[in-house]
Amino acid sequence: MNTSADSNMVSRLFRTLNATHVAIGCCFIWYIVFSYFRPSPFVDESVHQDAIIGIHEGKIDFSGFPSLPAARNVGYGPWAGYHWTIAIISRLPGPSVSLSRFLTFVTSAAMIALYASVPWQQSGLRTSRSPLLLALLPILFPYTAMVYTDVLALFFIIGAIYLHAKISYALAAISMLLACLVRQTNILWVLYIVARSALGTWDLCKKESALANSHFWSVWVRHLLPQVLGYIVVIGLVVTLFISSGQILTSGFSENRAQPNSGNFYTLAFFALMLWAPIWFERAGNDVRSIVFAARRMPVRVGFLALILAAFGFMLISRYDNWHPWNWTPMALRNIPLILMDRYVLFRVIAVTCVFFAVWFVARFWSSQSNNSDLILLAFFAFLFLSAHPVVEPRYLIVPFVLSHFFVDYSNAQVTKLALWYISINVIICILIASGLAIW
Repeated sequence: MNTSADSNMVSRLFRTLNATHVAIGCCFIWYIVFSYFRPSPFVDESVHQDAIIGIHEGKIDFSGFPSLPAARNVGYGPWAGYHWTIAIISRLPGPSVSLSRFLTFVTSAAMIALYASVPWQQSGLRTSRSPLLLALLPILFPYTAMVYTDVLALFFIIGAIYLHAKISYALAAISMLLACLVRQTNILWVLYIVARSALGTWDLCKKESALANSHFWSVWVRHLLPQVLGYIVVIGLVVTLFISSGQILTSGFSENRAQPNSGNFYTLAFFALMLWAPIWFERAGNDVRSIVFAARRMPVRVGFLALILAAFGFMLISRYDNWHPWNWTPMALRNIPLILMDRYVLFRVIAVTCVFFAVWFVARFWSSQSNNSDLILLAFFAFLFLSAHPVVEPRYLIVPFVLSHFFVDYSNAQVTKLALWYISINVIICILIASGLAIW
């Protein structure tokens, strides 16, 4: 009997449980603090709470199927999953902001526990993940106790990953369907799971078909179909929803119709630099040396590449326009750089430079990972996901950043640095939110 292995397993489990408890405890503290200082709805909480109250009062208009309510006198479509869930649970005590926030916190706690329970080794994911990196992610943490849809949607996505790793493909597909009922653009993450399943079975099927001397495509379909059939059904259902509504984002707001906004990609670059700052400082010396080495070894190629980047950067600088009306409110911190970029050329130059550095740092970092093909696929779907959103909003980055944690192999020291960095950012943003001064 291997007592050493058993001891290590217990030690890892103990550390994981501790991290899970601490993560949930941080969310609970934020729930108490936020509820105490901001007892009334804050920013978009009022929109979602009005929707919950409207459903509770029976003001349901199926003629607007499928619609996301904007106020109590607007139709409540059956696909507003978050609002229906909270309204049903709140039926007996009656809906209230405090109850809705508490239910969001409970969902956050369940999400963190589920994340910690993912069978990492069975699914080809990294095994060093700390629940703290999920709970303390600064673009997610404030919403773990707020009346927003993001936590419930993320819970179902993580649930699908958990179930898929457990080979419960039908239940995983149902979980992704529920994620789409909360936020319709999650259909892209259904496609992502299908694509990753296809790539994941490719090498296995190549080996099996070679050994069995059988046709590769028949072997591949035989392995892949059981994994993705449920997701294909989900895609069909959600596409039917889109066709019936005549739009991709089923929202009552005309400003929320699906179309790309370059500001989302600038925001992605800003947050990639900010959220992974400890990693960049750690790697900066080697990354800068690699640029200098390439410039000395291949000066012509590097110079030509610099000219291409300069031309591309000039195009970005000259064409930038902060066109969405919701991105002109200074109270939202995300809007400040967008407003400055719209008004001043200097800030556009800085922003484009940030984009180039973010692409370089992330590409170098991800290429060093053992499963970089997963990260490349994730980057592609993150690009598609952001392209569907017209308003610039850091909340749209939550799923890509959380999924990246599934594939990046951080060292224990890096996990600690990131967790401490996230805490410092959260202290600042939570003080601003609790005081009513700002939000992301």
